[in-house]
Amino acid sequence: MFRWRSWPRRSRTLPRETGPSAQLARMILDQAMSRLKPEDRLVITLFELEDRSVREVAGLTGWSETRVKVRAFRARQTLKRLIGGDDER
Repeated sequence: MFRWRSWPRRSRTLPRETGPSAQLARMILDQAMSRLKPEDRLVITLFELEDRSVREVAGLTGWSETRVKVRAFRARQTLKRLIGGDDER
C-alpha cells in the first residue's frame, strides 16, 4: 500500500547562490509568483517555500487538507506554465 508519509521529505532549502544565473532565476520566479492569485501565492509560499505540512497550511488558512492539496497542485501547474516549464504531452 502506498503511503505518502513513508517517503522521505525532499530538501526544500533554496540555494543561496548569488551569480547572474541565480539572480535571473529569482527574478523569473518573483515575476511568476506575482502573477498568481493571492490564495495560490499563499499556498506556494507556506507549503513549498516555508516547508509547512498540509495540516499546518490547513490550520493557518482555515481550509480543509484536501483543499490545500488541490490548491497547491493547481498553483504549481500555473507556476510551471507561467515560467514555461509546462511540457505538453
